[in-house]
Amino acid sequence: MHSSILASVLLPLLATAYRGDLTYYTPGPASNPGSCGVGWTPGMDIVALSHIYMHSSEYPNGNLNPRCGSKISIRSVETGEAHEALVIDTAWAARKR
Repeated sequence: MHSSILASVLLPLLATAYRGDLTYYTPGPASNPGSCGVGWTPGMDIVALSHIYMHSSEYPNGNLNPRCGSKISIRSVETGEAHEALVIDTAWAARKR
């Protein structure tokens, strides 16, 4: 799946909008949590953010990134439909446009 999106990362005292592409992936089993250390179970609405935003000199360990466990709002550019999801992982293949 590939779609244009506008996503707002909702963090305490900060909301930043990003425009980009959305792809999907199947996370590993709940016993093998993502880079945030959070387990996944079927039915959870989850996302992996780009490594550009998850790992930096400030947060070399993704588990310590304040984006972990935050909810983001994902809005379709085509339909305007919005959906919230929980940040639990890092998307290593994602790149800046």
